[in-house]
Amino acid sequence: MKDGASELKEWNFERQVRERAPSYFVRLIRKCRVVSLEKLSDILEEAVDKGVISDEEMEDALNVDLVVEGILKSNKEGVVLVCEVSSTADVTDVERANKRAIIIGKAFNKKSIPIVVGKGVTKGAKEKSEPLGVILI
Repeated sequence: MKDGASELKEWNFERQVRERAPSYFVRLIRKCRVVSLEKLSDILEEAVDKGVISDEEMEDALNVDLVVEGILKSNKEGVVLVCEVSSTADVTDVERANKRAIIIGKAFNKKSIPIVVGKGVTKGAKEKSEPLGVILI
């Protein structure tokens, strides 16, 4: 269990990544745009209404730390980056990013890329990320 100071540092790191998203994702995408929680909610709700995702999937996806839209530098394709942000990225962060990227990609009807942003990364996170295709930053 985290203490108050640890939780504050974690929240501050998430805020920093959100505010400086273009600098974190500049190697992957151009035209980096952070998706607001309100826009994410609207898109997820529409996907539920159309039967693309379930209510449970929407609830899970709404807990994502950060969603960014942009254009892949490699092939100019529109993409959604689905990010979990943690001071120390672990296996749970990798699994969450992967699961939420699948849901959000379906809702946006775009290619989605799961990403975990961390100041540090556990060995388990590194091992789990490769087979799932989760990018660690």
